[in-house]
Amino acid sequence: MLGYVHLTAGRPVLERRAAAGMTYWALEGDLDGGLFPGRRLRRWTRRLAECGVSHAALPPGREAEFAPIRPVLPDGLRLALLPQLLDALAPAGDTALLLADCADSRALLAAQVLARRFRHLRLETGAGQEALERQLLRQLGLTTGGGPAAVTVTFGPPPREGLPLYLTPDCALRQEVRYAWPDPSQAPPPEGLLSLLHRACRLPEICVKSVETLDIGP
Repeated sequence: MLGYVHLTAGRPVLERRAAAGMTYWALEGDLDGGLFPGRRLRRWTRRLAECGVSHAALPPGREAEFAPIRPVLPDGLRLALLPQLLDALAPAGDTALLLADCADSRALLAAQVLARRFRHLRLETGAGQEALERQLLRQLGLTTGGGPAAVTVTFGPPPREGLPLYLTPDCALRQEVRYAWPDPSQAPPPEGLLSLLHRACRLPEICVKSVETLDIGP
């Protein structure tokens, strides 16, 4: 069972909800108030776990406080929406740079998206990079290389060139992404809920409105 935690004012409320055919438990309210804030948060986390929740969309930067519930992070959602994120950034240039600690399946997916959108793609993907380059050459006829990057997509290493696009576990702390439903009359969906829908393979059609890089240091 999946869960969604949203910190806001008021007494905590735990209730079962549904969205796009997915059932989940939502916990909303002030979990930091009271004479013993840590005790309140632990009590409500325990109640969430007693409902069968093993994974949840949690407040960015505070995931460890909700153990043993494991976080559903937005990096997978953002990777799935990488073409729209690039549209929102609108980098001016023909070269992209992909950074990763290893050339795993996620790096391959990002590289395929970038290879189809930019004339040149530079890779710094650690172990497995040569195999990734051969696969891109075989599938797309792409020879990697190029000049200064207009955009850097990173799974971990700090970006150094062009506009940054973070697909790191802490991406929600580094960049704020705003979304919208195709119907503009509907309220914008929170990224945490979209991350749950993506994990459950229930993600409906969604639009990326903007990407804003936040100043939190290196």
